[in-house]
Amino acid sequence: MVELFKRSMSKDREDQRDLDQLLDETAPRDHYQAAAQFVLERAGIARLNRVVRLAVLTARSPRIPPDLASTYLDNAPQLEQLDNDWRGWVIPRGLAALGRLIEMIPQESRGPILTTNFDPLIEASLTAAGLVPHRVCSDVDGSFPTSPSLPNVVSVSHLHGYWNEGDTLHTGAQLTRDRPRLLGSLRQVLTRTTCIVLGYGGWDDLLTESMWRLVEEGAERDIEILWGCHGETPQLGRLTDKALPGRLQPYVGVDANRLLPAVEVAVRERLRPASRKPSSERSRRPPVPAFEDIDPEFIESHLLRDASPISAVSYFDGRSPTWVDALGDRAPRLERTHEIDRALVEQPESHLAYLLSGPTGEGKSTMLRQIAGKLSQEERNRVLWLSAASGFEPVDVANIPSTSSRVWLFIDDADVYVRQVAATLADLDRLGRTDIRLVLAARDGDWTRAVQMQSATVPSRVLRVFDVGGITSGDAEQITRAWARFGERALGKLKSVPTGERAAALFGASEGNSQGALLGALLETRYGNDFRQHIWELMKRLGHVKLPGGRSLLEAYGAICLVYRHGISRLSLAYLSSWLEMSESEVDGLVVYRLGREAAAERHGDSIVPRHRRIAEEVVDLLPEFGIEAVDLMRQIVASVVRVARGARWDADILSVVYAGQRLQDKALAIAAADGATSGDDRQLRLVNYRVGVYRDFAELDQALRFSEEAWTSLDRFDDVRLTLRRFLLSWARAAGGAGRYRDSAALNACALLDIPEMGILSADEATRALSGIAWSLGMLPDGERHSTGRGACAESALYLAPTEELREQATRYLDDASRDGYIELDTAKQRGAILATIRESVKNSRIAPARRYGTQSGATQQLVRVANL
Repeated sequence: MVELFKRSMSKDREDQRDLDQLLDETAPRDHYQAAAQFVLERAGIARLNRVVRLAVLTARSPRIPPDLASTYLDNAPQLEQLDNDWRGWVIPRGLAALGRLIEMIPQESRGPILTTNFDPLIEASLTAAGLVPHRVCSDVDGSFPTSPSLPNVVSVSHLHGYWNEGDTLHTGAQLTRDRPRLLGSLRQVLTRTTCIVLGYGGWDDLLTESMWRLVEEGAERDIEILWGCHGETPQLGRLTDKALPGRLQPYVGVDANRLLPAVEVAVRERLRPASRKPSSERSRRPPVPAFEDIDPEFIESHLLRDASPISAVSYFDGRSPTWVDALGDRAPRLERTHEIDRALVEQPESHLAYLLSGPTGEGKSTMLRQIAGKLSQEERNRVLWLSAASGFEPVDVANIPSTSSRVWLFIDDADVYVRQVAATLADLDRLGRTDIRLVLAARDGDWTRAVQMQSATVPSRVLRVFDVGGITSGDAEQITRAWARFGERALGKLKSVPTGERAAALFGASEGNSQGALLGALLETRYGNDFRQHIWELMKRLGHVKLPGGRSLLEAYGAICLVYRHGISRLSLAYLSSWLEMSESEVDGLVVYRLGREAAAERHGDSIVPRHRRIAEEVVDLLPEFGIEAVDLMRQIVASVVRVARGARWDADILSVVYAGQRLQDKALAIAAADGATSGDDRQLRLVNYRVGVYRDFAELDQALRFSEEAWTSLDRFDDVRLTLRRFLLSWARAAGGAGRYRDSAALNACALLDIPEMGILSADEATRALSGIAWSLGMLPDGERHSTGRGACAESALYLAPTEELREQATRYLDDASRDGYIELDTAKQRGAILATIRESVKNSRIAPARRYGTQSGATQQLVRVANL
């Protein structure tokens, strides 16, 4: 802190010299207060507060660089966002254990936490333990009201102020000034308590003086203070030289980072036998691996978590729902939810599973939690929620003991687990277990795709599908009322709309919305024409967050949106972590979690996707305003996927990213994707072949030819020559033909037909393309050099071989051209002779490198004879 105070005065040499002299004349234990007093006198309270904020920001993970942190110091919304992002603070071991210890203390026995620290680490530890911190700042008169008596709420009073609210107290004058209500507040909260002091050196301030007064009143107040000192002698501030009565007991050699974790372990050991409650049937139910029991106790413990209005607004913005969102007062039960409730209660026995299916942003996940919550209220129902990202074992479900209860298994993003779901339903059907039901939710397209790709069989007789989409006018009325309960920020643009007209505006926006009737309408009505500005502000916040690998959170989000917007694929955690140079756990906590809080993206199985297509579109459009080029992101992401997938089997998702350039309509992005593929792995000829094709398709023929020639000169470096060389020659031939080098094109197509050992087996598709390529290339030569007989024979044979309608139509065109030039249909023997002669002549008439290399082998065409049945 002293170094930060000194640095804040470094621009004035006289100030710096005076501060150094002051510190030389001051005892080391008083350096902090002396330096703070100096900054206050020379630069004012605003400068002092800025130093405190800069110091607190050093506790962020990943570490915020000082030059970036300095831009936050006067930005109240940014500081508030960082303050609320509890996962982004580095919580010391002792404080982390403290939060968990307090969570184990019964509500009626918990007292408040008093601290002279300015930072939010205590609140972060409580939040991590599932508690709700109630912060009170008492930097003026010293009073601190007690927290509301609610389950899981713990009061944290900052007696010297808080880092981003008001002024903080540091100097002797500040700390000793009269604070008339401090003693009264301390009397109120410390009477009939045991007060434990940790990590506090006891400054000479009114706090320690007030505590001494309470100790003197000890018998009357029924107070006991256990004061832990870090050193080997008691350090109690003003109390050090006083005679200590029995109600204040100092302890030495106390390291809170060692003590509190040890106490936590001891308490857990003592509580373990008492935690067994053999009362109701619910408490005796054996656990099911990967699933969590949803019962009234579970719901009660969650309802006060993350209950802040800011959290509510982020849910209205489209954040994935929590139990607080679904079962509190943020999300009304829609009419469709009531219909599904009734259907489950009055279900026909033939259905073992129910699927909530619909587009993104229709409220499926919220509905799923609401249905689970309602079913859990009845003793005869056992409700289980899939909580393990890795999925579950079907055998564990089949082994659930049969009881009088009906078991409901809830699975969100069910397409991720479609194979496990199908196997489970097959087991339940075979065993006749009608007491177990599955309730699923998935995007309609994702479910269909997963069933097809996984070859999963889910018979319609055991699965009932509920189409979830759109809202009614009654739903709109309930939703707008819920927004209004959370104030103007929740209403957004609707705050200027008369109360009676808000529902109509929302309902009107939902009708015919092609991007998700509910979420799309929500964004439209709450932001209107300001939606782009809303996304711009989101991106600005993300741009300030630096990740451990050196990139910003905005770059990560831009990449996620880019591949999603262009329909390429989803980005998996593994690919994103490789590109960001972070571990998967870091990406999960520092990227996925934060984007989720911003209602920007969510995790879907092992992938990360934007919450809404409209958001992704705006993000990609705005990237250049933040100095981020989409082509650079595309190149980097594809390269990362190729690097991670190197040596592994490429599934459909990998292929979709790696070969994105074949489908992208934007030239710059397509070329960037192709470049990224080859930079990710320079030992794959198939990737060079793909790159050549992309450049050729966008008329960058000189580049396509250069890449082909470079690959040929270093052919030995590639690992897949035998599998790819024929295709490579065919692609090179097309590029040469496009550039007007028709003889070279004919020669390259001819080389692709030869019996060359390093080229492997000739396929019918390759033979068709090569023969058609020769026919086309020769047909482009000047009159008198077109060789109509050879061209026609090649085209006729290609027509006979063509495996697809597209190739048949192509061969037909080339055959018609040759016929117009005089070609007459030949018998098999003459056709064979004409084709072989044409291949030899084509190789001979070109000086391109493959023709020179294979010239002496131009008659080796036995594979062609066999494949074409010549």
